[in-house]
Amino acid sequence: WLRGFQVEIIDLMNDSVPLTEVYLHHVAFYDSNSAGADVCGGASLDALDSLWNIGAESRHTKTLFPDGFGYFVSPFTEWLANIHLIRTDGVANVKNCIECVCDQGGGSEACCPDGSKCPGGLLDDLPRAKKYKLAYSVFWEELNNTKNILPLNYYTIDAAACQLEFNIPATCPWSYRHSGTTANSIALNRTSLLGTGRFFPFDYIGADDNVFPSHCIATKSWTMNWTSPDVRLVFGKGHLHIGAINMSLSIRRNNLQETLCTVIPQYGTTNNWPNKQIAGDEFGYITGISNCDIAFTHLPLIQTGDILTVTAHYRTAPWFYGVMALFDIATTPAAAFLLPEKLTTT
Repeated sequence: WLRGFQVEIIDLMNDSVPLTEVYLHHVAFYDSNSAGADVCGGASLDALDSLWNIGAESRHTKTLFPDGFGYFVSPFTEWLANIHLIRTDGVANVKNCIECVCDQGGGSEACCPDGSKCPGGLLDDLPRAKKYKLAYSVFWEELNNTKNILPLNYYTIDAAACQLEFNIPATCPWSYRHSGTTANSIALNRTSLLGTGRFFPFDYIGADDNVFPSHCIATKSWTMNWTSPDVRLVFGKGHLHIGAINMSLSIRRNNLQETLCTVIPQYGTTNNWPNKQIAGDEFGYITGISNCDIAFTHLPLIQTGDILTVTAHYRTAPWFYGVMALFDIATTPAAAFLLPEKLTTT
C-alpha cells in the first residue's frame, strides 16, 4: 500500500539545493498499471496520465495519506517519472526562465524542452556544469499488514479546464524592489533600481503585496460533474505557481453550495541576497502549500451527480506566465462507511 511521497533536489554532497539555483518545475510519477489521475486527460507520458505531481512546493507540502488508507500497488508495477528541472544559476532573467516564456509571448513548458536554454541570455561569469539528484522518500505499508487499509483512488482536477497552463497578465501597478521602495517591502541589499538585476521573482512587488483588491486578482475556475459512484474524500492537495493566492474545491448538490477545502501557498521570507538563498525558505518563491487534512477529517461525501468546482486565485501585479492550478484528491468508496452527510451552507 502506497502511503505517500516526499521529494527534493540535492547536489552530489547530498545538500539541499535552493530553488534560486535549480527550480523544480514539476515531478510527475506514473503507475504503469493505472489509467492515471487526470479526470480530463492533461499532461501524459507515453499515453499514460500521471498519478502524482508536485513542484517547487515539495519541501513543505505534506503528501502522506491519513492512517488507515493507501493506494494499492501491484508487485509487478513499473514506475515512471517526468522530471522537469530548470537550472537558473547564471541566468540573466530568472523570472522568464522559470515561467518558460515563449518567443511568441506567454509561457508554457513546451517552450523550455529538455536541453533548452533560458531566454534572456546568460551571465558573463557563468557557473560550471554541475550534477544534481532527485531525492525521494516513499511511505508504504506491507500488503500482508494486519491493519485494515482502505483503498484509495487518486484524481487531479485542473482549474484551467484541462489546459494545464495559463497566463496571468499584469492589470495592477507594480515596481522593482530596491532600497527606495515602500516601507512595507523588504529592501534587498546591494540592489539597483531594477532590484538584483537578475529579475528574480522577488525583484517585483505590487503596490501592496499583502493586500489584493478584487481588481488585482485573476480567477481561474473549472466545474465538473461527478459521474462515478459515491466516494468519501480522504486527502487533498494543490499545485500552484508563484503569484498564487489560494485555490479551493467546492461541491454543489441540490442547489446547496459548500467549500470543502482551500489550500494556501507558503512563500519564502528569508531575504539572504546577495548570499546564497536558504533551501526551503527561498525569498518570494512558493516553498509549500497547505493541504486538506483538517478540512477532510469528517471524510466529506461526493455523490453521483454532484458538481465539483476548483477555483484558483492569482494576483495580477506583475504578470505570471505558464502557471498551473491543479487540485489533487484521494477518495475511497463510500460503501465502506455508514456516515450521515448533509451540506451545511446555501
